Amino acid sequence: MLRKYAALLFSAAFVISAYGCGKKGSSNITGNITKEFSDSSSAEKSFSFDTDSIVSSLDISEDIGNITISYSDSDKAGISLNCRSFADDKEDCQEILEHISTEADVNGGKLVVSFVDSDSGEDLSQWLSENMPDSRIELDALLNVPTSITDFTAKVNVGNISLKGLKGAFNAYADVGNITCSDLEISGSSALGCNTGNVELNKNIYTSDISVNIYTGSTTFMLPEKGSGNAEIQLSSKTGRIHIITDEKDHSVTDEKKEDNSHALSISAQNCSIEALVETGKITIDQEEQ
Repeated sequence: MLRKYAALLFSAAFVISAYGCGKKGSSNITGNITKEFSDSSSAEKSFSFDTDSIVSSLDISEDIGNITISYSDSDKAGISLNCRSFADDKEDCQEILEHISTEADVNGGKLVVSFVDSDSGEDLSQWLSENMPDSRIELDALLNVPTSITDFTAKVNVGNISLKGLKGAFNAYADVGNITCSDLEISGSSALGCNTGNVELNKNIYTSDISVNIYTGSTTFMLPEKGSGNAEIQLSSKTGRIHIITDEKDHSVTDEKKEDNSHALSISAQNCSIEALVETGKITIDQEEQ
């Protein structure tokens, strides 16, 4: 058992390292994240992208804002943006909004969505740092993709990621923010991670392995839905809590270990094995401390 939980801790450290996360603050943020600006403006923008049946994976990343991904009812991908700009001059705010655009590149079956300057096509973060460094952009992106996409990668520096009603493999990371996964069919090896934030997994089917690693924060995990099986689910937090919700599903606690401030728990449910570990914190089942 000690070896098993040591491996889980190593997995958490590896994911944090792989995503470039640690206790240090993020770089490559779109503008000044700490300053309180005197003016702001907002705008709604929509874009559609031509895709075809060979597109099977998606990659999207953002600096500040939220990302929501769900399936569309067509073979095209589309994105709706709620854009917010912050500066000390109203005209600067409006000018920034005019420069916000998106670009979609399809290469080798992968759809890569990026945020760019509408005039030059330059990376939006780079354009802002070169032209209006004393300002900030926040983008809330709602992305609809065709059902041919079954491999998802989403990253945000400051903000939240929401994955809804999708099927496939998922890699999502929020440096400071939350990740919510609802009504997914996790059929490929997946990993979720936060430096500071929370993860929620609700009403998902698991037929492949997944790891959830948080440095500081909590995980709320609903036991697998009917149709799950043969999946290893690893939940770990450096500092925080793990809340297990049974939703009245049959399950059994097969192992448990408490040592100093750490808490580890093994659960079997729906032919899946769940390993939960908090290095400093507690684990609860239906809000009851174990």
